[in-house]
Amino acid sequence: KRSVREAAVAEADGDWSSTEALAQGCRTASRALATKPVAVRRAVLEALARKLETEKERIFDANRADLKVAEDTGLDGPLHKRLKLTDAKLDNLVKGIRAIAAQDDPIGR
Repeated sequence: KRSVREAAVAEADGDWSSTEALAQGCRTASRALATKPVAVRRAVLEALARKLETEKERIFDANRADLKVAEDTGLDGPLHKRLKLTDAKLDNLVKGIRAIAAQDDPIGR
C-alpha cells in the first residue's frame, strides 16, 4: 500500500488510479447507504463526524505530508493555502456533517 505522499506524487505524474478507485468505492457506498433507514444514515454521519474528531492528529499529519508534496511540486500559493487544513476548517467540516445528519430525510421526496 502506498503512502499518502507516494500516491500524491503518482497522481501529480498522471497516475489517478487510486483516486478513481476511491471515488468508485464512495459512489458504491453512497448507493448502498441510500437504501438504509434514515436512522442508519444519521448514525453513519455521526460516526464519520466522531472519527474526524478522534483522528484529528492523523489527519493533520497526512495534511502536512500533502502540503510538503504540494510545495515540492510547485503548487501555486493560493492552491497551497486552500490545501492547508486548520482546526477551524476541520471543525466546520464536522459541524457540517452533523447539520446534514440533523436535516429532514431528503431521500424519496
